[in-house]
Amino acid sequence: MQQKKAIFSDIDKTLIPSGSLNLLVQHLYKKKLIPLNLIIRVLYWYLLYKMNWIKDFSKVIEKSSELLAPLLKSHSAVELHTLINNWFDSDIKQIIYPDIEQRIRDLHKQGYELYFVTSTLEPIAKCFQEYFGFGTVVATELTEKNGYYSAIPNGAPCHGKEKARRMNDLVIKDKLDLANSFAFSDHISDVPMLKLVGHPVVINPNPILNIIARKNKWEILSPKLA
Repeated sequence: MQQKKAIFSDIDKTLIPSGSLNLLVQHLYKKKLIPLNLIIRVLYWYLLYKMNWIKDFSKVIEKSSELLAPLLKSHSAVELHTLINNWFDSDIKQIIYPDIEQRIRDLHKQGYELYFVTSTLEPIAKCFQEYFGFGTVVATELTEKNGYYSAIPNGAPCHGKEKARRMNDLVIKDKLDLANSFAFSDHISDVPMLKLVGHPVVINPNPILNIIARKNKWEILSPKLA
């Protein structure tokens, strides 16, 4: 059986210019669903990660989930999905990088399978899947019980080496050809993911990732919003 070619795409600062969880928290604050002190604390932990001062993204997920626990307890999974879908429609669609979107759509037309391999939460990643109209979500999952999400992640956050591990699982499950596949990402933590494919594409890299990309002759893109 012929192996399939794939696109593995990160979301945060790869498809959009900011972190999706940050943007969602800001939206929930504007809707008066969470207090200001909570948004500041979530942004603080996320900033530490993006500055590469925290290597383990699971710490960010853990702290963010703890802070969001009251919201998770007061809103069912169905209600949260509605909130997230409305936020995506109002705030996110217009900030998806058009050049990256078109590149992915063109590759898909050429027969590439799309996988959203992202550390963001699964309900957020599914919005991107629905927007594109194709693809498979490989994201950080929240534990669901009795119709409500728990602050405890279901399994390891989809970050760093965990992304690469899940990609290798997909290679076996979906019979993928990594040598002829693409990976898109912006963050140094995704170097293990980028190294797995024959066509790594780095988006607006920081100085360290830029050095790594140039040394390995990876494609570098600097997309802008329309």
